[in-house]
Amino acid sequence: MFQAPSEQEWAKAKALHDFLKEFSGATKVSSADRHPTTHLFLKMMMAIRDVLLDETWNSNELLNELANAMYVKFIMYC
Repeated sequence: MFQAPSEQEWAKAKALHDFLKEFSGATKVSSADRHPTTHLFLKMMMAIRDVLLDETWNSNELLNELANAMYVKFIMYC
């Protein structure tokens, strides 16, 4: 039987949504195919770095672990 998400589960989902929403603009800019985006690359990379280093994620264990793991990969490939 299906059980509706608890308040705690909704809070986790909202926090994850807010975290991932921060990457939406960079994803859209880098995925554009109708106009040049090369000149925006550094700006988008810095924006992603800033989001990953944002202290806001420290208050949520899941997001803190996610941001840290993403930052390690970010550093490896940049």
